[in-house]
Amino acid sequence: MVDSASVVDFATAAEQTLHDLRERVGLDGWIVARRRGDEQVVLAAVDDVYGFEAGTEVPWEDTFCARVLDGSAPTVAPRVSDVEAFVEARRRNGLDAGAVLAVPMVSSDGEVLGTLCAIGRREDVALADRMPTVRLQAGLLGTLLSHELRLADEVRRAERAERAAHTDPLTGVGNRRAWDAALAAEEDRAARYGVPVAVVAIDLDGLKRVNDTAGHDVGDQLLRNAAAVLRERSRVVDVVARLGGDEFGLLLPETDSEGAATVVAALRAALTAAGVAASCGIAVRRGTEGLAGAWHEADAAMYADKVRTRSRPGAGWSPPVPFPRSAPAPVAAARVTVDDLLRVAKDQLGADVAFVSTVLGDQRRFRNLVSTIDLPFATGHVEPLSGTYCELIADGRLPGVIGDVAGHPVAADLSATHVIGIGSHVGVVLRRRDGRVYGSLCAFSRGADLTLRERDARVLSALAPVLMELVEAEDGD
Repeated sequence: MVDSASVVDFATAAEQTLHDLRERVGLDGWIVARRRGDEQVVLAAVDDVYGFEAGTEVPWEDTFCARVLDGSAPTVAPRVSDVEAFVEARRRNGLDAGAVLAVPMVSSDGEVLGTLCAIGRREDVALADRMPTVRLQAGLLGTLLSHELRLADEVRRAERAERAAHTDPLTGVGNRRAWDAALAAEEDRAARYGVPVAVVAIDLDGLKRVNDTAGHDVGDQLLRNAAAVLRERSRVVDVVARLGGDEFGLLLPETDSEGAATVVAALRAALTAAGVAASCGIAVRRGTEGLAGAWHEADAAMYADKVRTRSRPGAGWSPPVPFPRSAPAPVAAARVTVDDLLRVAKDQLGADVAFVSTVLGDQRRFRNLVSTIDLPFATGHVEPLSGTYCELIADGRLPGVIGDVAGHPVAADLSATHVIGIGSHVGVVLRRRDGRVYGSLCAFSRGADLTLRERDARVLSALAPVLMELVEAEDGD
């Protein structure tokens, strides 16, 4: 049995505990896990059967732990087939489970911090007799985790004080160095404890026009107003930084997507009241991609928000507060086009080409296209739909992201791969508001790009709703 007084690191304690319990209690796979939004994230695992390891994420509603914590199943089931809620969970998760246990890890003030879980392939009629050992260890781990989480919060506060030395001189918020350090520190905590973390990308609209028409003093005041709002609307543990030019970042520890959306709604209202027009994008950390991937996604969502704002009739710049009486009249923003959005997508992905194609029966037409290379087709070109990347992505035969087309068993043999010379490809399906398929939004390059990940498809997914607004407005739908 592991003595909590002899181990100061939760991750080490959890791993030792799981090894000890598997030896004492039996069963095949043991994990310590926490709920994070709609997912269950594994913090530690001792498992040679089910594929669980630290960092594994699965849908919360598919887990045995969810049934225990919602009260629909007991903490131990020597025969899973006797517990209807566990039978349903087994059907959803597909695990070969004959016996299951899931014991909550609870802090000293009664907060459920996670679960200590185990699964066995065979039924174990004597499993309940060994549960006192499991409950004791779950209690020790809960105490240790609670202690470490409190320490992590204190460390955040200390880091905030340290970051005060790395501030942007104009706005008084953190600078790029402070931001990078905060992301790295929070990434480590999120990976260790399974806590949710959100990031918000904020970009001021029309700062260049302000500088050009009203002067840099007015532009600087706009930046100071924005920073003041962000400071006032942030918690002690949050991080606000000016990342350069008109771009700000907001790091929200222990915040899920719903909480981040609430924060941003309040931010938008406060920024508007302060005379600051800004575009925002939100993303929540995912275990496989970390905060770096979340920031990439938030940045793409911010660009989508900027394009959506610019596409509205009458969109323009509102002057900052205070504003000199002698300032010129606001300058109306030019209406954004589908091609403008494609340039954003192409630049975000570092691609050679970005295009929108629309499905016309058994054919497709290139509705819009931007490219920095010569192509054997142009906007308006119509060709058979069958065998295209667009068709195969839509029906699931191709993934949304292919970093090396030559190494993909299906894409490598496609006619378009050889005719056009596609080396890497990213694509998503476009749908109308009623759910019908409109076509696809795709980007590709001649060379392979092994840095492409699933998050890059989410760049296009973030832009897709804005693009469809523009397309349907232009098409009169």
